[in-house]
Amino acid sequence: MQLKDDQFDWRKRSGPTPTFGTGPSTDHTFGTALGSYMYIEASLARMGQAARLQSPTIEDFNRGNCMRLWYNMYGSNIGQLDILLMDFTSKQTTTHWSAEGKLSVGSLGNIW
Repeated sequence: MQLKDDQFDWRKRSGPTPTFGTGPSTDHTFGTALGSYMYIEASLARMGQAARLQSPTIEDFNRGNCMRLWYNMYGSNIGQLDILLMDFTSKQTTTHWSAEGKLSVGSLGNIW
């Protein structure tokens, strides 16, 4: 679900992204234009802005439940992708996983 308290939004897409030199060109699962994926138009973002999605609640995350995701960080304005866990009692978040675009190259390549 797209959160409302961020600075720009994720978009659902099939096929290549609309901006030349960015990725992905297809979704991960089908590898064709039949599948879809969520992406952000990073060229529209400014340093420090965030686009946020929230998954349904994962009960007992530390007891064997897991979340799997594929990501593609291809383009010249790649920042950071974080997976945060929220404690719904305290509303505190902790970073569970993070990936960052290589600043010298600008991306991690057009791969999932």
